[in-house]
Amino acid sequence: MPKISAQTVKFLSTFVRLCLALAVNRLGKFDWQIDLKIRLKSWLGKLAWKVGLESWLGKLAWKVGLESWLGN
Repeated sequence: MPKISAQTVKFLSTFVRLCLALAVNRLGKFDWQIDLKIRLKSWLGKLAWKVGLESWLGKLAWKVGLESWLGN
């Protein structure tokens, strides 16, 4: 069995810790980006629904007003 020096073990342990730290850091950023995208899509969906509802209500109010005006 080959003998591994203490310096090699130290280098490998430092390298593994660095790789794990980078992986965790990237995963954290990735999770944050996914969370931001989900929140943005949710906000845009609510905005689109509100604009659609206001548009529909505006058309309904205009139609009711027109019918009322035509009826008088």
